[in-house]
Amino acid sequence: AVAVTEGSTPAATCLWTMSGVEGGGYSFSTATGTAKSLCVKNGTLQIASSSTLAQRNWIFKDHLSLDAAPEDNVEFVFYNKTLDLCLNYPKDYSADAEITLAEFNPVIHETQLESGAYTALTRPYCQRFTFKAVRDTEGEILYYLILPYLMMGNNAVEGFYRENYHLTLKTSGEIGICNTCAVGNPADECRWTLSGAITGMTVTNCGEAATLGIDLDDECVAGVTAYGTDVWHVMPICLNVKTEYQRTNYTCGAASATMIYNYLSPNNQIQEAEYVSGIEGRFEVQKAYQDLDVNRCYLNELLGYDQQTQQFSYVTGNSSVSVQQNLSKSLNFLHPAIVHMKPISGDEPVWGYTVRDGHYIVVTGIYYDPVLDQYRNVVNDCHPMYSGIGGREIIVSPAELQKAMIQRFTTWLRGMYYF
Repeated sequence: AVAVTEGSTPAATCLWTMSGVEGGGYSFSTATGTAKSLCVKNGTLQIASSSTLAQRNWIFKDHLSLDAAPEDNVEFVFYNKTLDLCLNYPKDYSADAEITLAEFNPVIHETQLESGAYTALTRPYCQRFTFKAVRDTEGEILYYLILPYLMMGNNAVEGFYRENYHLTLKTSGEIGICNTCAVGNPADECRWTLSGAITGMTVTNCGEAATLGIDLDDECVAGVTAYGTDVWHVMPICLNVKTEYQRTNYTCGAASATMIYNYLSPNNQIQEAEYVSGIEGRFEVQKAYQDLDVNRCYLNELLGYDQQTQQFSYVTGNSSVSVQQNLSKSLNFLHPAIVHMKPISGDEPVWGYTVRDGHYIVVTGIYYDPVLDQYRNVVNDCHPMYSGIGGREIIVSPAELQKAMIQRFTTWLRGMYYF
């Protein structure tokens, strides 16, 4: 280590340059003389030539991840760092539904091979919640309702957050899901307050003033818990964008843009057909809904964005680093992104299908998976093969997303992001 006096210029040996590398992460190189990189070699920290590429990739964990507050329209996982467990509950609601604990796995739909064909199966359990902030007349937050993602009855093809189903504290002290709350007047046991930073938060029930935690038998309870097990990383996973499927084989662009518009304008929902007729009437471009840049222009108009405000931009790049950085910027402005991709033969275990030409998908989330120790992208895919489940969500690695994007345009990775 070299001591540096405050106000003085650091020695040249203290200066470094930082640059992105393919596959994610950064490299640190000496700023003077022959460029060498900080790396791990034979188990020790060394300075070596740039030929040691695999050993010079450094990741700031979570620095690209979605960063959001509970009151944002975002889906979260309750992750307990002390015991490395998450709140877990059955997606098909029943009166005796229990909140249990399980390893971190926020996946909703899994690509699986059945009878010789790939399909998207819905996992029987879910770990995602959204928050609804209840405020006083001055706009201050009084408490939160915590809504689970559920599939029930005739709505089995659509999972979503229902306002009359809330995380609750049972009389037994266990945590469960309550469906007896009248909308607008929930019981105290369904009301929660939050304190602390989102990476280390306590969740307190208003009915019993007991904190959400884990007891010594690894049961999810509120009240007396083992030390530190009532502190949660309320981890943002993705924007709460409702899945949708395209109504024809050629309107993936329109379906993707419609998903984004409906997320950003929840009180003015439109259908895919309305979007298609609108964009065709506005632009004298053949099949305007298939052009990503035209979709960008039309979506900005619908949302009232212009050059004096932030707006969606059409961006091309040539590396996975730039794609992930652009996704992170857009998502942290709470705006989904659209990317152009093309799954080919051999990609079925990831996407479930191949396409002859390109396909548009909506990226709704980016998070760092503590189990896999890597970033993951959350995607809403409107491909018509998933119409039976109302459109699907898929979680892929940055490398898998980049591969599919390169297969559409070898040189440029095309996307629509909000900056």
